[in-house]
Amino acid sequence: MDDLSSGEMKEHLYYFWLFSSLHGVSQSTMNYFLIFVIIALLGGGYYEYTLQQQKDTFQQQKATLQQQTDIEYQQQIKDLKGKLTKLESDKADLETQKNDLSKNLAEAQTKISDLNARLTAPPPKPTPPPPPPPSFNDLGTVVIPDGKTYRNCWLLRVETDGITFNHSLGITKVLFPILPPALQKKFGYDLHTGPNLPLETVQSLETQRKNALKTSNH
Repeated sequence: MDDLSSGEMKEHLYYFWLFSSLHGVSQSTMNYFLIFVIIALLGGGYYEYTLQQQKDTFQQQKATLQQQTDIEYQQQIKDLKGKLTKLESDKADLETQKNDLSKNLAEAQTKISDLNARLTAPPPKPTPPPPPPPSFNDLGTVVIPDGKTYRNCWLLRVETDGITFNHSLGITKVLFPILPPALQKKFGYDLHTGPNLPLETVQSLETQRKNALKTSNH
């Protein structure tokens, strides 16, 4: 653009010189005109330089602005991704809390149902106390080898050779050798040790009989 302007200016100068030569323009006028042309050339060059500087500055500012815009845009994208990640994490936490609450609610409902069932259920019947163990003196039914049967037998006395008990028909003494095996074992009788019990054993059995009698009387 500078070369084109200079060429045009030279062409104008040539025409002006030719015109001055033909019409006798003075040297001073010619000098003024040259000074004007030089000032115009300088002014045009300065204008073009200033315009180019403004253009370069604009391009630089545009590039800087574009770079800042890209950086801000990337930062905004990064921030949005971070917020999205946090939202997803919060959503997962909320789902976990929701599941925990649902589980706790189900457990609470189960406990309430159990409690309502207990409140509406009739009270359990009291368990009857176990029957007292049979008294030491209660002999029940006694059957001896000859076929005799004594019912509702109750021990009255223990002696070295046998026991005396009352029954539904009266009072009877039966020797140890003819007692049923269960009663022989109860009174500690052993056929191999002789027909009679030791005195110490008889005294111990009598003590048990008397204690049982006291307990049954209470």
